[in-house]
Amino acid sequence: MMTPGRDKNDGVINDDDSGAAANPVDLGVLAVLVDELGDRAIVASVVEAFLGQLDVRVDGIIDAVAAADAATAHHWAHTLTSSARMVGATRLADMGRAVERGDETPEAFRTLAEQVRDALLVWGAAG
Repeated sequence: MMTPGRDKNDGVINDDDSGAAANPVDLGVLAVLVDELGDRAIVASVVEAFLGQLDVRVDGIIDAVAAADAATAHHWAHTLTSSARMVGATRLADMGRAVERGDETPEAFRTLAEQVRDALLVWGAAG
C-alpha cells in the first residue's frame, strides 16, 4: 500500500506547490501509472512521447501569447495540460494555463519545462 507523499519504493516525493525547490514532477503519478499498466516500459514510452513534444508545446504557447493569438494559445495550453498531468508535471500544466492568461512569465514557464525534462530523463534512466 502506498502512503500519500511516498512512492512505491518509499522514496519521498514532492506533491506540493511550494516553489522552485519543489520537484517539478510528482513521481507518485508515474508510480501509479506503472502499477495500473503493469509495465514500466509502456510508461517510459508515454514519457518519451511527452518529452518529444514538450518544446513544440511550450514554444506554441509562448509564441501564440506573444502574437496575441488567444485561440492558438488555448489550443497549445490544452494539449500541454492534459499530457503534463498524465506524467505528473502538474505544476507545468498549471503554469501553461497561467502563461496563456498572462499571469506568468514565459521565462519562468520555459525554466520549469526544462526542469520537468530533466526530472523525467532521470526517472527514465533509473528504470
